[in-house]
Amino acid sequence: MPPETESTHFDHIIAPFAERLGVSVEEYKALYNADEINEPELDDFFVHDRAVRESGHDTSYRLELRCANLATIDLNCLLYKYEVDIADALDEHFGGYFKWSGGRETTAAEWRMRSETRRQSINKHMWNEAKGLYFDYDVVLGEQSVYETVTATWALWAGCATPAQARRLVEASCRKFEVSGGLVSGTEESRGEISLQRPNRQWDFPFGWAPHQIMAWYGLYNYGYVDVARRFAYRWLFTITQAFVDFNGVVPEKFDVVNMTHRFEVEYGNVGADFKKVAREGFGWMNASYQVGLTYLTSHMRRALGTLTPPDVFFRKANWKVDATPSHSPTSTPVPIPFFISEAGTPRARPQSNALFNALRSLKIRNGAAVLPQISSDTVYSESSGTPSDDAPSRDPPDSDADIATAPPAASSAGRPVTRSMASGDDKQEPASSD
Repeated sequence: MPPETESTHFDHIIAPFAERLGVSVEEYKALYNADEINEPELDDFFVHDRAVRESGHDTSYRLELRCANLATIDLNCLLYKYEVDIADALDEHFGGYFKWSGGRETTAAEWRMRSETRRQSINKHMWNEAKGLYFDYDVVLGEQSVYETVTATWALWAGCATPAQARRLVEASCRKFEVSGGLVSGTEESRGEISLQRPNRQWDFPFGWAPHQIMAWYGLYNYGYVDVARRFAYRWLFTITQAFVDFNGVVPEKFDVVNMTHRFEVEYGNVGADFKKVAREGFGWMNASYQVGLTYLTSHMRRALGTLTPPDVFFRKANWKVDATPSHSPTSTPVPIPFFISEAGTPRARPQSNALFNALRSLKIRNGAAVLPQISSDTVYSESSGTPSDDAPSRDPPDSDADIATAPPAASSAGRPVTRSMASGDDKQEPASSD
């Protein structure tokens, strides 16, 4: 049984098993940890619980009792971006080719093919056109999860969504996550009813977290939805500023963004919210989100923030749209895009490695609608640049089902190995990536 910050955290899980055996919860814990009890159901619970911890979203009903079976949208977006970045690094610093001292070789083209394979897998398994949102994919059940998570916007941050998908997501789904104080982790409907037997989780509705805000702003800006990114940033920065002013400099780790407060009861509490433990230096990612958020605001928005003008009051007076839809067409954004915000200290995307840029480069506007080029199975990548090459010999891309990442095989807390299946493909299987 894994150690926990809260010593009684698992007691409500252990209690039914202890009662069935006729022992106390503490006695059951000791027996389980000594490997004197064989309880597969409890073993499975801890496999998923450990996967939840590794996901960074600990805890959430999105992942509870199934995390080890999920290929999550956030993990796969991260891996896509890593693969693109590795290809860029190989091209920029090693001429597209690198050989280790042990003889192993790798090329930028190899990593670009991996990233493209992953992008296709994400689109196939996680994108839901009808709902305009990316969802986690359960590799055991072979179906999408129904939990609506704001990490779907990470596809925009990573650049693996097409412009059409980005617009669909913004118009159909952003309003589900935009609340008074910023972007909420997930929808209330997805979280479900809360009770004494089913308490709230800190990565669910109504809570908002700095990393979710930053990555959503970044992705929206890159796809041309500048005003939407700015609107979300203003909401979040106002929430931070108001708490700081009203509560003597408090900077907590998270907020209830629905009620715009740092004062609430939830598992693990709210670090930095206790007056006795307020850190003078603030809270790391909250500080970062404030600094980055300021780079998105116009001078008018900064002045309004300085006077603590509530978001909805500011948007109404400034005639901003507040239903999460864009106030302009992304095609009117200066091209080429995406641009990473220079003020935030981040480099521009290198066009040759960015799937979005390649799509936009061939983008045609017909009757006011964007017509995207089709990616055929004959598209290959040149060794030197990683961009589609017309004169390169044709070959089929790797099977797109094989590289979608899910949580790793895990061991139970009592040391008993437990294996987990991966999405299968016709070709080779790669080790699953951790979530």
